[in-house]
Formats: sequence, structure tokens, C-alpha cells
Amino acid sequence: MAPLNATDDGVAYSSVVAIDPAKYTVQHPLHSREELVMEMIPWFAWIAIVAIIVWGMVMIFGKSSNMSKYADRDEEWQRDIDSLRRRIEDLEAQLYRRG
Repeated sequence: MAPLNATDDGVAYSSVVAIDPAKYTVQHPLHSREELVMEMIPWFAWIAIVAIIVWGMVMIFGKSSNMSKYADRDEEWQRDIDSLRRRIEDLEAQLYRRG
């Protein structure tokens, strides 16, 4: 590592890293801390992050758009269940009449 040189503002600088002794944080001379964090994430992690976000959006959109479709299906199923219950009641009534 290159030797540190003191400057008028009290911050010691090297050729690669600037160190602020008051805050004890390492600062890159060309990039902000957020940019360095983003650059440290590998490319395949970005694919996974984007895929998770897209999957979540698809799930939210799918739930909101399919509500009316399922409501129609529920009414149809309810009619089928009611007709089956009536049929069972009729069959039980016939069975008890014979017995």
C-alpha cells in the first residue's frame, strides 16, 4: 500500500483509499459506498433478484385479475353441490321408503 499523505483538510489520502479519521469509514475516491456494494453482487445473484421481483409481480397481478374468474367458478360449483345434495336427499328418501 502506498504511504499516506496528510493534507490541509485533515484527511489522510493514499493512491487507492481515502480514510476519514473522524468517522473511521473507508471511502473510495471514485465511487460512493452504494455503488461499491452494487458492484460486489455477482451477476447470477442479479438474475435471481430480478426473477424473484418478477415472480412476485406476476403473483400479485394473477391474484387480482383472477378474482372474478374464481367467483364465477364458485357460483357454478355451489350450484353443482346443491344439485348433488338434492339428488342424495332424493336417493335417501327412496331408500327409506323401500326399507
